Amino acid sequence: MAKNKNIPMKQLMILTNIVPAALLAALVLTAGCAYHFGNEDAQDIAVIRVDASGAEMWKHTIDSGFGGGFEAILSVAPTPEGGVFVSHYYLYPPSSHPDKIHWTTCIGADGSVVWDRDFSSNFKLMTPTPDGGFIGITEFGSSVVRVGPDGSPVWTINQTTIADILPKSRKDRYNTPQFNTVVPVGPDRYVIAGNLWVSSWSFMATIDGSGEITEAKKFTDHLSIGNLAPMPDGGWVVVGGGQVSRLRPNDKVRWTKTFWQAPDDLPENVTIGGPWVRGFQVKDGEIRVLFVVSVSRVDEATAMIYGVDEATAVTYGDDGTVLGEVHMEVPQSCPITLAADGGYAFAALESDEPGTYGPLSSEGSDVHIVKMDADGNPEWDRTVRGPVIRIETISAVEDGGYILGVDLRR
Repeated sequence: MAKNKNIPMKQLMILTNIVPAALLAALVLTAGCAYHFGNEDAQDIAVIRVDASGAEMWKHTIDSGFGGGFEAILSVAPTPEGGVFVSHYYLYPPSSHPDKIHWTTCIGADGSVVWDRDFSSNFKLMTPTPDGGFIGITEFGSSVVRVGPDGSPVWTINQTTIADILPKSRKDRYNTPQFNTVVPVGPDRYVIAGNLWVSSWSFMATIDGSGEITEAKKFTDHLSIGNLAPMPDGGWVVVGGGQVSRLRPNDKVRWTKTFWQAPDDLPENVTIGGPWVRGFQVKDGEIRVLFVVSVSRVDEATAMIYGVDEATAVTYGDDGTVLGEVHMEVPQSCPITLAADGGYAFAALESDEPGTYGPLSSEGSDVHIVKMDADGNPEWDRTVRGPVIRIETISAVEDGGYILGVDLRR
């Protein structure tokens, strides 16, 4: 049976150091390795909070109190008070509570549970709100839900609400939206955005804190919106579909750059997955996109699969000029994120083969957090004690620390 061959730690840093250092910006963070289907009788999930030096602050094992089998983390987000929101679910819910599948837990800054609540869906993204709650997008992008500081739902915007308000012709039957992102744009004002059924169409809608839609607009000019950030001139930077676009204040596309394309001459024994955007940062007119492409090669003689993730950070000027790139190789499926100081960090486990690192360890091992500066130069490698059998996600927080979502050996 084919298996992954992990990369020795000393071989991880294959870097091109040509990107000027970027300052702290409004971070839009996305997490990797969010799904894991393994032995449902052998694991729990946990959140580990570390500081800016990689030292563990606290670890909390999540238990929704209903027993059952295997749980998995879908997304995490920092709370305004220094804690963590965690959206997670049961793959095999307990027979006593078959409806208790989708959970969100709020963990306080000290690692204790503030609240724990089951919802009708999980959240693939949670944008914190000043009152201590968040605005979440459900797993498949079908609705936007505001959750209060006590975990109670406040309001919901569904697909029909947006579809009915978007401008459309009489015969336009392709207005069903998929929500992808929520961005704060002012005191208690947010923009929700995503794509429509037609692959080249997208939308944005402005809402207030009560969930009232004050404006909605549709784009039909081949603009895919996975994430976005406002610009000082009133325009936008949009990332999606392997491209980054700069919009003018009148919503016209100023420029579009493709940050990755699959090579035409790919060997038959090589497969490529991605690109997956793992971070998006805007500061002082500079736009930075961190994305990952997974490259796997099958050794025909042994049927072994050899893989590595190629992480690339591209920095653009406000006019679309490429200011520089950083290239990094990390163990396949190990999560990587933009750091709060403009650098990068990824997390890996010492795997079953001594001296190698990857996202999995069947018996459980310690976690290595590797920090790099904005030019891709290694800064430090810290160890967080396990036993951890899989790393689900790593996310940066504004104080310079990190949130790890992991699976623990029971």
